[in-house]
Amino acid sequence: NSKGNLPRWPLVFAEVNTKNLKLIRKSLLVVDTHREEDNSRGRLDISHISLIEDRKTKEIILTYPRSYNAYQSREWVTTRIAVE
Repeated sequence: NSKGNLPRWPLVFAEVNTKNLKLIRKSLLVVDTHREEDNSRGRLDISHISLIEDRKTKEIILTYPRSYNAYQSREWVTTRIAVE
């Protein structure tokens, strides 16, 4: 359960049905979430994402920081998501 605006994970990706504006449940993809090795690095925040489309491949390019310990350290992630 969330408390305020925490936790800031998991990061999920899903398609929206344009007729009723509901998420299409079978399209739900967990892109990133808290892992066991994150425990020793302080609170994990997955936020401030950037999305762009590769015009040639039609892939969605997702870039975001995995920030730790109140944004004192971070590692950047880039993921390509194929769209069918």
